Amino acid sequence: MVRMRAWGPLRALRYGGCQQTSGQIVIYETRTKKRVGLTQLALAQRTTPAARDSCTWKRVVTVRPTKVTGAAPGIAGQVSPWCGRGTPACKSTKSEAPRKLLHPPRGAPTFTLSSQDPKVSEAALHVFDAQRKLAGHPGLFGQGRPLHRTVDKKLIAKNRGAACPKRLPRPPGKSCDEFPFASTKEGGASGTYSRRMINAKHTSDAGGSNYLLKAYRDHRILNGDAFWVNGT
Repeated sequence: MVRMRAWGPLRALRYGGCQQTSGQIVIYETRTKKRVGLTQLALAQRTTPAARDSCTWKRVVTVRPTKVTGAAPGIAGQVSPWCGRGTPACKSTKSEAPRKLLHPPRGAPTFTLSSQDPKVSEAALHVFDAQRKLAGHPGLFGQGRPLHRTVDKKLIAKNRGAACPKRLPRPPGKSCDEFPFASTKEGGASGTYSRRMINAKHTSDAGGSNYLLKAYRDHRILNGDAFWVNGT
């Protein structure tokens, strides 16, 4: 028996007006965990509203293998686009995809924070460190489990209160940054969290409308939906 694992931007090919990306599927033998095949892919997706209510979508997905080695040729099949559990755009999705290609994985989207981004560099470094130090490696693809968004205001407040209580002193210009995020079910109230005093602007920006909230919106991550976090 073999199993497949997808890496890279392939996981995030979920939504968007027009996307082009690449990825790869690695095939492992279940018993020995030995890598037995690799397929590298070029992917393109175009999604357009099919009706004014924006709940009906027409999607065209093109998947083109660019390199195939090992056992990979044996997993050919029909492309089956997927847009996530419980999302409005899934109410009616028409897909027009080429046949006899590879199945894209039913993976969660990834939210990325980069230490090279001067607006959120300290928050990105905190995420990077926390994911590698915390038990279970929360949100770290390939090592841990994904995070799950929550819109429960009481739970969000409870998460913040556990990880970054108001009684904690904040140095001038600093704010208490927490990971996993307060807006996830895995937040501070779970008992497994990291906190760090970082640039206050970095904290607010990372969790704001141009970063985390934007990812929720762009990827249609709703209450209970899973997502990965990539701190680089």
